[in-house]
Amino acid sequence: MNYLWDLDGTLLDSYPVILKSLKTVLKAQNLPISETLGEEILRSSVRAYLGTDELFSLYYAENERHQRDVRAMPGALETLRALSERGDRHFVYTHRGESAFAVLEQNGLLRYFTEVLTAESGFPRKPDPAALLYLMEKHGFSPDEAFYVGDRALDIEAARNAGIPAILYLPEGSPVRAGIGEARVVRDLREIAGL
Repeated sequence: MNYLWDLDGTLLDSYPVILKSLKTVLKAQNLPISETLGEEILRSSVRAYLGTDELFSLYYAENERHQRDVRAMPGALETLRALSERGDRHFVYTHRGESAFAVLEQNGLLRYFTEVLTAESGFPRKPDPAALLYLMEKHGFSPDEAFYVGDRALDIEAARNAGIPAILYLPEGSPVRAGIGEARVVRDLREIAGL
């Protein structure tokens, strides 16, 4: 089987760092900080929330300073290891930039991936399926030989657009609701590997 993974909020517990960086920038710019900020960025993206390239550049610089604080989600390492030992392959498609490689490496996850596609890979943003279709064609597998794992509606839509069955990861406290498309829901990544 082939597993295509989202990164932030799925394999990486990065939302605390994202929110901290976002709040720092909003405060420095004397902009209001919504009480539902976390839910709002999960529904769209930080870039869409901020609305301007200038604000996003400030956020990006602030966020990059805190990447050493990003940790793997509970169960991510065990899940990747167990699935890999069964012969399954793993791929990432993320809107994160090149920092994806460093954060995967610092958490011991990078070695499990056949290929990692980032924002710099040149594909349209999710839910456009172009990156997922590219991975299937390049690595010779069909939608019925794959699962896409993500934590937002955007991920599930991308999987559906590529014809790939989806797994929606909803850890404790996630503001995302189940019932998105036909996605299977897991509360712990280890469920995917039957651990």
